[in-house]
Amino acid sequence: MKLKLVLPLTQMGLAALLLRLSFLHDVATRLDDSPGVHPGFVLLLVLNLPVSVPVKMVLYGRLPTLWFDALMVVTIGVFWYWAALRMLMYRERGTLLPFNGAWMRISIDLLLVSVGVFLVWSIMEEVRDYPFVFSPSRFGWPWFVPICASSLFWSLGSILVFGYDLANCVRHRCSENTSRTPPPH
Repeated sequence: MKLKLVLPLTQMGLAALLLRLSFLHDVATRLDDSPGVHPGFVLLLVLNLPVSVPVKMVLYGRLPTLWFDALMVVTIGVFWYWAALRMLMYRERGTLLPFNGAWMRISIDLLLVSVGVFLVWSIMEEVRDYPFVFSPSRFGWPWFVPICASSLFWSLGSILVFGYDLANCVRHRCSENTSRTPPPH
């Protein structure tokens, strides 16, 4: 099957499953004093960091739970569809960004590398200030490993991927025709 269909549908299914686990946890612990957040919800946020955190910040608590969950799943699907299109573009043109202008590519690459640096800095601050948050004892190892791996993926991945694109752009002077032979697979 095509990547641009499989990737978003898989991520949407996983998001629906993690949201359901979180809902069941909320129902089971509704009478507890302070049950905390289910690790499935944290994993959902970290797996889809570029879209889930802004959606949560803007809409969480402002919509009924069912509407929020549905909007979150649809937003995640759209994001991963866009990501699949970027991957296909990289195979075809050798760049992740759809811009041909050198200054636009350099600016966007610098912005995305700085977002990665900010994420690394934020994670380091969280670990320093709240060591219990990034502790296996909080969620257990089966949840701790994917949560930390996803955090590192989004922070370091942004630095490495867009830093590489920035270096290629500067080294090859971002020729106006960015199409080149795709990298070997």
